[in-house]
Amino acid sequence: VEQIKQFYNCDADIVVTSGEDWITFTSTVPAGTKRIKEDGLLINGAKYTWVDHCEFYNEPIVKNPSDAEKNKYDELLSAKNDAEYIIVSWCYFHDSYKTILVGSNDGADALPDRKMILHNNWFKDCNSRLPLYRGGHGHIYNNYYENIQSTGINCRTGSKLLIENNYFKDSKDSIGFWYDEGGNAPGLWQVSDNKYVGCTGNQPTVSTCTLKFEGSYTYPLDPVDNVPGNVQAGAGVGKNKQRLIDNKIITLFHHEEHEDGERKDFRVFTVDHY
Repeated sequence: VEQIKQFYNCDADIVVTSGEDWITFTSTVPAGTKRIKEDGLLINGAKYTWVDHCEFYNEPIVKNPSDAEKNKYDELLSAKNDAEYIIVSWCYFHDSYKTILVGSNDGADALPDRKMILHNNWFKDCNSRLPLYRGGHGHIYNNYYENIQSTGINCRTGSKLLIENNYFKDSKDSIGFWYDEGGNAPGLWQVSDNKYVGCTGNQPTVSTCTLKFEGSYTYPLDPVDNVPGNVQAGAGVGKNKQRLIDNKIITLFHHEEHEDGERKDFRVFTVDHY
């Protein structure tokens, strides 16, 4: 518990790295148009990181952008190397070509069995990588995707994702596998109760795997038709009081090693609203 680092109401570039026992971070320059081709938030090898009620953005995107426009900035949020046990909740991501990257390459050393949860986030006017996810297990639920121009959840090599109760509006290729140039196998997904409104391209309703998280992992699922209103009211800076008003519960990771020292359960504990 003492190793969990919380970020909330952030508007600055942050780099998170892991020491032997503690997570450290440094704040550099304000996010937005003054950033110079760096990640807004880089989680590099850190464990037990929670990003909550933040806003991330670059510049307004355009249709049919040039390579220079797409590559002007890197991701708004990246988790690389051995980063794991990450929660991104109630954040507002907008106006970006590259949004969230999980896993920096397809090499075996870059694909740990990481665990990550993304819930109740608002993605608006973004181009792609929502997220681009390599390696490990992830749970993506209760998120609102609005006007995504290229690709949404990109299930890349080694990923196994539970994707449920997300609302996609006016978006292209909401869930799938794209842009792998190394002949790697696609990631796998279990989809349930996602809604696609005014969308084009890939909108899967059939799963390619079945996931069963071990331990006592429980979470509140909003009815998918309520997701846009709940997320717009509660996601972003200064909206902490909007979160889960009925029960005011936040889910956090707790990990447990098995006797072989290798496998780790996907467990959580709950804490009262701070």
